[in-house]
Amino acid sequence: METLVGADRAFGSVVAGVDGSHAALNAVRWATAEAVTHGVTLRLIHAVAASQVCHSDSDAVLAHAEKAAESESGSVVVDTVRAVGTPGEVLLAASRRAAMVCIGIRAAQSRNGPVIGPVAALLSREAACPVAVIR
Repeated sequence: METLVGADRAFGSVVAGVDGSHAALNAVRWATAEAVTHGVTLRLIHAVAASQVCHSDSDAVLAHAEKAAESESGSVVVDTVRAVGTPGEVLLAASRRAAMVCIGIRAAQSRNGPVIGPVAALLSREAACPVAVIR
């Protein structure tokens, strides 16, 4: 695993943002199928704050997501990254060199229907590649 500050360096990978949630694991499973179908690397990215000294939680989140991907398909090539920054800025930077970015959402409900969170909204507006938002 590598730790990045700033932009993702792997061109053409399918990126999945992971945070330990069930929704993120759904995105990992979907992204795994996309990566295998297109013959590219699956890059799992967990964003951490610059002030976070202990990375054991991040390592556990990434290991769990990697296990989920490998359970989905034994042929997937997985790369895990702990990236410094907010999820929005990290995944937006990753989108500049990715074939696709996948994120999971826990859709909240309003009286007007489902509401997506700020990271999904940011990526849907500004990402440099296709974005899949998975529930």
